[in-house]
Amino acid sequence: MARRVVIGGLWALWVTGMAMALPEATVAPCATPPKIDGELDDECWKAAATFSDFHVLGQTHAAKRPTVVKASFDSKWLYLGIASHHEKPQEIQATVLNHDGPVHQDESVEVFADAGTGGEVYFHFLLNAANTQAEQRIRAGASDRGWNPAWRSAVKVHSSGWNAEIAVPLYLLAAEGDLGRLRLNIARNSGAELSTWSPVKSFHDPANFGALRGLDAVKTEIPFLAFGNVRTSGFYRADDKAQYDVTCDAGGDPEKPRKVKFVVTDQPVTGAGKSVTREMTLEKAAQTSLTLAVPVEARVRRSAVLAMEDVETGKTVQSVTIRNAACAIVVVAYLDRSYYTTEGEARVVCTAEGPQTEYEDKALVVRNGQGNVLARCERLEAETQVALRIEALRPGAHPVTVELCQKNGDPIFTQPLVLTKRSPKPGCEWKVDRINRVLLRDGKPFFPFGLILWMWRAEEIRSDVHFRHAAQMGFNTVLQWYDRMTPEQADEYQAMAAKHGLLVLGWAAAYFAGIELENAEELLGGPALNRAREVFRTSANGIKANLMLDPLLRGLAPETKVRLFDQYYQKNLPRVTDALNRLKEHPNLIGYKMFDEPPAKSYFAMYVHGRKLHSHIHETDGYHPVFLLYSSYIPEGEEYTDWADCLGTDPYWVPGNRRRELRGTVNFVSKITALTDARARQRRQVTWIVPLAEFWVAGSKRALLPQEQFCQTYLALIHGAKALIYFRHPLCGRTAVDTFAKLSRQMGVLGPIALTPEIPQDITYSTGAFDPRKNDPDQFPHVQVALRRNPAGGHVLLAANTRPFPVEVACRIPLLGSAGAVRRLFSAETHPIRDGAFSDRLEPMATRAYAFDSREPITGPVPIRVDMLPHPELATPEDAVPVAGRVGKKNLMPNPSFEEATLPGWPDYYICSTPGLGTIYYLGDPDALFRLDPNNAFHGKHAVKMVSTHPGGTWVMAEVNPKEDKPTEYVLSAYLRAERDGFEASFFGFGSGYAGKVKLTTEWKRYHVKGVVPVKSADNPLWGVRTDMVGTFWADAIQLERGSEPTDFEP
Repeated sequence: MARRVVIGGLWALWVTGMAMALPEATVAPCATPPKIDGELDDECWKAAATFSDFHVLGQTHAAKRPTVVKASFDSKWLYLGIASHHEKPQEIQATVLNHDGPVHQDESVEVFADAGTGGEVYFHFLLNAANTQAEQRIRAGASDRGWNPAWRSAVKVHSSGWNAEIAVPLYLLAAEGDLGRLRLNIARNSGAELSTWSPVKSFHDPANFGALRGLDAVKTEIPFLAFGNVRTSGFYRADDKAQYDVTCDAGGDPEKPRKVKFVVTDQPVTGAGKSVTREMTLEKAAQTSLTLAVPVEARVRRSAVLAMEDVETGKTVQSVTIRNAACAIVVVAYLDRSYYTTEGEARVVCTAEGPQTEYEDKALVVRNGQGNVLARCERLEAETQVALRIEALRPGAHPVTVELCQKNGDPIFTQPLVLTKRSPKPGCEWKVDRINRVLLRDGKPFFPFGLILWMWRAEEIRSDVHFRHAAQMGFNTVLQWYDRMTPEQADEYQAMAAKHGLLVLGWAAAYFAGIELENAEELLGGPALNRAREVFRTSANGIKANLMLDPLLRGLAPETKVRLFDQYYQKNLPRVTDALNRLKEHPNLIGYKMFDEPPAKSYFAMYVHGRKLHSHIHETDGYHPVFLLYSSYIPEGEEYTDWADCLGTDPYWVPGNRRRELRGTVNFVSKITALTDARARQRRQVTWIVPLAEFWVAGSKRALLPQEQFCQTYLALIHGAKALIYFRHPLCGRTAVDTFAKLSRQMGVLGPIALTPEIPQDITYSTGAFDPRKNDPDQFPHVQVALRRNPAGGHVLLAANTRPFPVEVACRIPLLGSAGAVRRLFSAETHPIRDGAFSDRLEPMATRAYAFDSREPITGPVPIRVDMLPHPELATPEDAVPVAGRVGKKNLMPNPSFEEATLPGWPDYYICSTPGLGTIYYLGDPDALFRLDPNNAFHGKHAVKMVSTHPGGTWVMAEVNPKEDKPTEYVLSAYLRAERDGFEASFFGFGSGYAGKVKLTTEWKRYHVKGVVPVKSADNPLWGVRTDMVGTFWADAIQLERGSEPTDFEP
C-alpha cells in the first residue's frame, strides 16, 4: 500500500528527490533514411533534432559522461543516433551476447516509448556496445519479455566513445496509441553512472517521459515481413499420436525474398512440451498460409508460442503467445473448498467455455492417484459438479485427476488436482468456498470489513487505542501494519485485538528482520555492494523498494536480486516460522497477508520467494488463507497470482478535481475492482479490495467526502469485492470517523448480501457498456448496478451514481413483475413498479440498495436495462488550484491563510499531523492537536495551531510544483509564533526537506527561507512548516513567490 504522506524515512527521500524539467523535442522527417551502420555520418543526421541534456538518474546534476541523441523518421522507422562519450573506450564493457539477456549490466543505452497511453502501454528497447538487443512491452505495469518484434541497430566503438544507431518500427508504436502524443525517454548505463534525458524517479516512470513532437501526420508502413491470423485446431490423432495444428498467414518482405524459420514451442500446464520447426522462403510481398502439426503427450490445457526467425540474421522477427491452444472449448476444473475437515463430500467443479455442441456429448471422469475411477458424469454442461464421498478419507494431500473424454473413453483434456483433508480444528478453520469465491469461517460465509492499523512504535501494540477506535467505528477486522514485528509481539497483537472483538489479518512479511549479507561480494562489488549491505538491514518492504528504484541496485541482474533476497529469506525463516506457530493458535486470526504490492519481475522477481512463503505458510499452519495485495494493477502471468487464496488491489484515487484523469474520479475504483475480480476468478480466489479511508497522495485538495466514501464502497461491492480493508488508521478527520460508523451499520446488511451466490446477469446501460479496460472517465456509465440475492429473501439491486450531479434512472428487470414496489434498504422510501421497471433520481455520488421480492425462477442471465438522464447542469463545480500553484498570483500557495476547509478542521490542500503519543486526535475535534484557531489569527479568520506532544513532531504542508523554464530563485515565508520564546520550527521545501530552522517568539513574526526552484519539476514537492520539539506553535499567511526577499502577503 502506498505510503506517500509519511514524513521521514523513505518518504523524506521521496519528497526531496529531483525536481527537473520534462523535456520536449520536435523531429522532422528525413529525405533519405540513414544507413544503419553505427557511423552517424549520413545526411539525415545533419538536420536531425538533437538533444543532449542528460542528468544522473534521480539527481539534478549533469552526467559526467555526455550523451548526444539525434532523432528523425520516415513512414516506416523512428531513427535514433546516440553518441555516448567515454574517456576510456578501451574499458567499455559489453559482455552480454544473448538476445534478451541482462544487457543493462553492460555499457548500454535504453529507449522507452509511450504513444500517448499515459503509461498503460509502453515499449522498452535496450542495446549494448556489442550490439546485443533486448526488448519488452509493458502493459498495465506487467512486463512481457516474450514480446520480440524486429528492430534494427548497429554500434561502433571509436576513440571518444561509442555510437548506437537504432531504427524502431513506427507501426508498432502507432498500434498502441497516437504518435502525435508520443512520449520518449533515452537512458544510458555507463558503469556506476545511470543517466537519462527526461528526469525520472526510475527508468520505468512513463509519467515523466519527455515529449517527441512532429509525428502527428505520419502514415505508417510495415517495413518488413510479418505474420498474423494465428489459430489452432483441436486435438486429433494422426499416426496413432495425439497432436494439434498451429496455422498462420505470413506476409513477405516488401523489398526482397526472405528465408525464414517458423518455430512452435508447446507449453502444457503439466509435463514437458515439444518444439516444431519449419523453414521456408517467403517471396517478396507475397501472402502465404502455413500449418505446423504439434505432437503432445497429454491432452491438457496449454499455451503455445509461435515465432518467426530470419535465417540470414538468426534474429527472431516476431513471436506470439497463443493461450488455450488446441481447445475448441476451454475446460477448467477445481475443487469446491481450499481444504476439507468434517465435510461428508467434496465437489469437483468443471466449467466449459465454447460451443455447447463441442462438449455436450463428452463424459467427465474423476480418478484417484492410482487411476481408479471415483466418479463419472455422462453429460457435460457449461458447469458440471461431481460429488466425491470423503468421510473415510484420511487427513493428507490426495491427488485427483479430472478427465474430459470422448464417449469411447479417449481423453481430450486432463487436469490434475490435489484434495487436501485436515483434522478438524473448531474455531480456527478458515476456508475458501471456491464456487462462490468467499471466505468461510468455521463453515459459514464471512465478509471482512476492516481497517489497516498503521503503527510506528512497538508501544502502540500494547496500547489499545488503535484497536478501540476501530471497534468503535464498527469494523470487524484489522490488518496488522507494523513491519518490525517480533514473534513475541504476535501474541500481544492478537490478544489486544481480541479484547475489542476484532479479527486480525496478520502480515507474514512483517516478521522478516534485517540481516548482514554474507559473501555478497561474489555477486556484486563497489558502491552497489555497500549499498546492498545497507538495504538488507531493513524490512522486506524497504528491500523491495530499493531493488526497484535505487540507482545502484535497480540495474542488477534479475537472478542477482533473487539470490540476494534468498539469503534474506532463508535467514528469516526460523523467525517467521516462530510467528506462524504462535499466530495459528489464535481464534481471531483470519489469515496472512504476503509481501506487500510485489512488483513486476522486470523490477524484481519477488514472486519467487512469495511462492516459497505461500507454501511454507500452508505447511506450517494450513487452516488459514493467504492474502496477496497489488498496487492497482496485477502484472500478467500466473507467477503473479498462484501464491494466494485471496487476491486484491488498492484502487486509490484522488478526489477534489485536482487530478483530471480517470484516477481523479471514483470510476478508478470501478475499473480496478472489476479487473481484479476477473483476475481472481481465473484461480477461484476471493477478491479483496483495499479502498482509501481518506486520501492517498499529499497533492490532494482534500480527503474523501462522506458520499464519496459510500460511493466507492458500493462500487467495490457492485464489481465483485468479497472483503474490504481500508487504508488506513489513524484517520485524520472526525468526518471519516463518523462516516465509517454509519457505513459499518450498512455493511452489516450489505456484507452478507455480497457473499450470496452470484446471479448471472446481462446489464445494458443507455450510455454504453461498462468496460474496465477503458481509461476515459466519461466512458463509464453514470450509474452502475449489480443484482444480488438477499439472505433475508428476494433480491437486492445495488446502485451507485459516480457523477457529481444528479442522474435520473429507470431500471427494467423482468424479475420485478408488473406491479408492486421496490423498497430502499436504510430508508423508508419505496418506488412503484410499472411493467417490470421502476425509476428514481440519484443525488450526486448517491448509493442505493433496492430490495424486492420475486417468484420468477432464474433460468439464465437476468437482463437488466438501466436508462439514464444525467443533469450535469446541476453539478456544483469544485474548483481546485493546479499543482503548479495559483494562476495569476505571485503567491503560489493554495489556501495560504487556511480559510478554506471543505472538511471541518482540515484546511484544503494541506496534510497535517494528528496523532499524539498513546492518544488519537481527529481534525475537527475541539481538543485536536492540529486545529484551525479563530482566536489567534494573523490574517483572516484562522491560523493553524499545532501541538506537538512528542519528538515525532507536527507539521502543515501542501504540494506546489512551480513550472519554470530555467532555475529560478524563490522565497518561502510564513507568519509564526509559539507558546514560548526560543521554540524551534523548520521550513520544508525546495526539494530538500528541512529548508532552514528558525527560532520563534510569543509574538507573530514573519520568517522566510530562500532557494532555487529547478526547471519544470517532475517531482511532487511539499512546502510548509514543522517542528520536532514538544510544545505549541501557530502558523498563518504562508507564501511562496519568486525572488530572494518576501513581499507583502497576498491572500
